[in-house]
Parts: sequence; structure tokens; C-alpha cells
Amino acid sequence: MKKLSKFLLVVILFTGATFSNPIRSFAQDQTVDYQVFYDNLAPYGSWVNMDPYGSVWIPNVGPGFSPYASNGYWAYTDDYGWTWVSDFDWGWAPFHYGRWEHKHDMGWFWIPDYTWGPAWVEWSYGPGYYGWAPLGYGVTVDMAFGGGWHPHDRRWCFVNEGYMGDRNIGGHYIPRDRNTSIIANTHIITERHEDNNRHAVYIAGPRREDVARITHRDIQPFHIAERSTPGHGVSGKTINIYRPQVQNRPTAAPKKIEDPHNITPVQQRNDDYRKTQPVEIHPQIINTQPFSVRQQQQQQPRPQPQQQQQQRQQPQPQQRQQPQRQQAQPQQRQQPQQQPRQQQSAPRMQNNSGGGGRR
Repeated sequence: MKKLSKFLLVVILFTGATFSNPIRSFAQDQTVDYQVFYDNLAPYGSWVNMDPYGSVWIPNVGPGFSPYASNGYWAYTDDYGWTWVSDFDWGWAPFHYGRWEHKHDMGWFWIPDYTWGPAWVEWSYGPGYYGWAPLGYGVTVDMAFGGGWHPHDRRWCFVNEGYMGDRNIGGHYIPRDRNTSIIANTHIITERHEDNNRHAVYIAGPRREDVARITHRDIQPFHIAERSTPGHGVSGKTINIYRPQVQNRPTAAPKKIEDPHNITPVQQRNDDYRKTQPVEIHPQIINTQPFSVRQQQQQQPRPQPQQQQQQRQQPQPQQRQQPQRQQAQPQQRQQPQQQPRQQQSAPRMQNNSGGGGRR
């Protein structure tokens, strides 16, 4: 009887240890194929066959969408470096597996791959700016670091260095038409992280201590926890995300393949997801100067906006006087009558020139 009791106790303890943490054990031991992408992303976009990529996914987003820029933010993790945290329901997959490419009529589309990562981007830094660019199709970490891949200037997303790691980073992107001049003064960040469990190498991004020194903020690291079902979420400093091992199985296929000609052009789609938008949506808060310079400007006296309004109003009285001067030249008989008007308007011009002296 005692032996039976001990046996039952051992069975109970073993069972409790097995199921006490079902999320972690299930996620780590589970092996899936591309079908998990095909099925779970279908409600949020369209699967299309496209050479030379095979089956690609086009999200239901508008022209303002940009991967690793729209509707999300960067969170630092000790294990993997900077990790993209997406606010899209489908963000657990396309921002951590695969690569992104772009076509003018379709916009951005996603090409699935097998390896999970915190974010598949290339990082750069220059005086005053941090930047990142989504890795293209077939681009490896070694290619990105070795100079074998040169992304188009408009693939880059830059932010003032002081906003790196900011929760609302989406409101501080630099306009992409400034990218070419910024890129000329930046260098590639080659920090990497090797994951021995998954046999993968990740691009870690800026060093935590560098960002803390530049932003004057304490960068508190997040922890990544396994999730058993597709999806992701953040609780405190924990990022719960579904990231199974993905294998190549030829039987996996989308249940519905759309004709590329039936895909709504990207310019005709709606940006209904707007929560944090790329640079074009927030032009009023964009500043291309280094963060340290911007801080100095913010400490200057506040009358500047009033002065700017006066300066904007200066051309108006001058434009009204120009037609009068043109009419006064051919009508010489009316010159004596117009002289008092010119004398009366002279003090206005002096006031305007005085306002211009404030610049």
C-alpha cells in the first residue's frame, strides 16, 4: 500500500511539472509549417503567387503603411536586442519571420520564411539619427553587415536619436525625402546576437548603453515569453509572442490564391489602422536637427511663434501697394494726389522692416 501511494505521488508530481507551464513547453516543442501563416494571415490580407517569390501576403493596409514603422514601437530585450512590438493583430508573424518587398501598385508585401527573429532589419547611426531598413528577399545578416546589400534610400526609416526607444516613436519619423542626405553621414551598426537554441543570428541594433546615454533615459529591458497560440501581447515588461519552429513541408498551401489583377491598388486602400503613422502623417512635429540641438531650441523664449506670424503677414501690405505703383507711372497727372498715400504707407513699411529684423 505504501509503495502504491509513493507511485501515485510521483505520477502526480510529474504531471504537475509537465502542465505547470503549458505555454512555454508547448511553444518550444511545437513544430509547424507555412500553413500556420497561410491560415492565420488570410483574414487580414490576400495571398498571391508572384515570381520569383512564390506565395506572398499583401496586408489590407493603405499607402501610409510601412513595415517596422506603422503601428508599433521598439522594445529592448536582453536576449535579442531591439524587438519590434506591433499593434497589429497579425504582427506576430510578418515582423518576426520572412522578408518585406515593395511594388508601386501593390505596396508592401511579405514573403514568409522559417526563422524567427526580433526584427529583420538593418540598423544605422549617424550624428543625430538612428535608422533601420527592412531586409529584402534573400538578404542574410552576413550580406547586410558585409556590404553586399544596399537598400534603396526610401526603405530606410530615420528618427531623431533622442526618440529611440520612445513608446510613441511613430510620431517622430524623419520625412523620407531627407533620407539620401542623412544616409551619406551614417554607418551600419553591426551588433549581433547568436541564438544557440534556434541556431540563428539576429541583428541586435544599437547598444542599450548608447541609447541610454543619448536619450538620457534608463532603458528598462523587456522579457520575451512563449505563447501557445498565434498572436502576441505585452504585459508590463513581458512580451508574450507565438514563435514556433517552422519546417518546410510541401503540402502547405494557401486555401485561397487571389489573382494579382483583382488586388485593389494600394493608393485606393484605406489606412483604417491609424494609430501611429509614418512621417507623412505628422509633418508638423518633424525636425531633422540632432536631438541635442532641438533641446536647446525648446529652451528659447516663447515669443517666436508670434514673430513668425508677423513675418508671414509682412508680404501682404507690400503686395497691395505694388499695383498702385504700376498705375502711378503712366498717370503723371495723378502723382500729386498719390504722394500723400505713399507717405502714409511709409510708416507701415518701416514697421514691417523692423519686424523682419527680428529674424
